[in-house]
Amino acid sequence: MDDSKKLQLLMASAVALSVILVAVIFLEVPGFPLPTFFIDQPASQDESWILSDQVETSQVINLNTATMAQLDTLPGVGEVTARRIIEYRESIGGFTSVYQLTDVERIGEKTLEKLLPYVTVS
Repeated sequence: MDDSKKLQLLMASAVALSVILVAVIFLEVPGFPLPTFFIDQPASQDESWILSDQVETSQVINLNTATMAQLDTLPGVGEVTARRIIEYRESIGGFTSVYQLTDVERIGEKTLEKLLPYVTVS
């Protein structure tokens, strides 16, 4: 086998391994595809920890008492935005309206629309 064939084989192998690596990392495939009978099934008691950090649609978070961890679970809110919400809350002495979220840096109308079902003030 000449050098150009070896190089082609090496490149093809590298591409194949890269595709597998990307699939494992970005698609969170732990080694085997998830069987279809597990998809859209509610978590069992043993798997309840998986959902513990996610906002439930029935759960509403009070902006005046929420922790950074609770705010971080909201759609469109990450650690930085959660910190900004808390800093803004402290600077104004507490929210009087959920619409004041648009006064927080990086929270616009679109993000506010996502948050409205999950937040309240009291």
